[in-house]
Amino acid sequence: MLGVDRDSEIARFLTQIGIDSISVNPGSMLRTLKVVSEAERSCAATTALLLPTA
Repeated sequence: MLGVDRDSEIARFLTQIGIDSISVNPGSMLRTLKVVSEAERSCAATTALLLPTA
C-alpha cells in the first residue's frame, strides 16, 4: 500500500485539495515537506492568475 511518504503525487493531490495536515514517517519528512511546499507555491500561482484584478 502506498502512502503519502512513498508517493509524492498523493501529497501533491492532498495539498491541492486543501488538506493541511499530513502524517508521514520521520525518514520521509523532508522529502514530503519539499513536495508540499512546491504544491503550495503552484496552487498560489494558479490562484493569483485566476483572481480578478480591481
